[in-house]
This record gives sequence, C-alpha cells and structure tokens, in this order.
Amino acid sequence: MPQRLVFFFAILSCLTTAWPTTSALAFSGQIQGIYGQVDNEEIEGAGASLAIGSRFGLQFDGAYAEREENQLKGAALHLLYREPERFLFGLLAAHGEDQNVDFNRLGVEGDLYLKTLTLAATAGQQQGDIDYNLFATIDLHWYPAPDLLLSLGGAFADKNDGRLHFGAEYQLLPGLAAFIDAAAGENHYDHLLGGIRLYIGRSKPLLNRHRENDRPNPVIANLLQGLASIESR
Repeated sequence: MPQRLVFFFAILSCLTTAWPTTSALAFSGQIQGIYGQVDNEEIEGAGASLAIGSRFGLQFDGAYAEREENQLKGAALHLLYREPERFLFGLLAAHGEDQNVDFNRLGVEGDLYLKTLTLAATAGQQQGDIDYNLFATIDLHWYPAPDLLLSLGGAFADKNDGRLHFGAEYQLLPGLAAFIDAAAGENHYDHLLGGIRLYIGRSKPLLNRHRENDRPNPVIANLLQGLASIESR
C-alpha cells in the first residue's frame, strides 16, 4: 500500500483513542481500509465517516482509492431520520471522480427493520460526463448473530450496468470489524474487496451500531459502480 495511504490510515486510527464516547450531539464515526481487485486490477484505499445526531441526523462520508495508475475520490452527505426499532429514511447527495470522468448523485434512501433482517434501498438520479440516468440499489441484510452481518443485493446505474453482490461483516472486538464484498455484473465487471473498519463511539453490537449510529461507508463501492456506468457508454 502506498506510504501516504498507510500514513493517512494510521493518523485516523489514532483518533479513535481520543474521540469522545458520549456527546450531547451524539457523535459517532468510522474509519476503514480497503484492499482488493476490480476487473483484475489492484485497488487499495481508505475512507472515513462522521455521523451527528440520533433520531434526526447527518452522516458525512469520504473515501480515496488507487486503482493501478488511477485515483478515485468521493464524498457523500446523508440527511437522515430514523426510528431504530422500525425504519430509516434519508436524502443523499454524493460526488465521485477519477482522473478521466466524474459524476454527481441525488437520491433517497431507506431501511426497513424486521428483527434480524434489514431491507435497504437507495434510488435517484446520476449526472456526470454523460446524460442523466437513474441508479438504484437494494440489499437484504441478515444478522444471524448481533455481531455478524451477511448481505445480498443488486444495483444498477443505467440499463448497461446491472450487478449482483454479496457481503459480510464481523465485529472481531468492540469497535473493530472485518468485512468483505464481492460483485459481478454486466460488461464483464467483477470485484472482490476486503478490509477493516474501526468504529468510533460507544461500544455496542454491530446490529445496533448500524441501526442507531452510522451506516457502513459505501463511497468506494458507489464510486466503482458510478464510474463503471459512465465508462461503459
């Protein structure tokens, strides 16, 4: 991994020891490191999220990755309302770019909570170095144990870029989780990503953390989908 990514991730990791675990504004966050392959090309990167609020809240996501000689950058803002026992609804604005193209997304997102199952969906409009087109994702999350998440879902960014994916996340220690995500789709697309997440804030099971605090940072996966849809046209 390039030295600047190692340095960036190490500095962010050190912040976890100093971050307050309680706050009147209910702060929480996460830091993640990712490594894997996309269409037989190596990718490595890091991301961070900051969530503010509880029932009403904001979440800020950011990520940077290197894929061979290409640099990917992205950021997202979520405006959320949640009832942790029932549902979440939000508005999404995101931007992503690499050295050749860029795109913006506006959309809505929602989760429906059914005991150990979560049905999650996002839909909206994407604009970039192409005409407007729609994007959507739908995922079924299952928590067979409070600290284990298994996910299966699908996504499309236009009629030429549908894909299916499978993911898993396991909280190894309080605040430390490992994850993996595999996807395959049209235009011979595939990726296999893995990494770790450091969660900042009060210790709790993974299921509660995802429903009550910050959701997993999706920026790198969304970057790969959005940029692939542009480059395939």
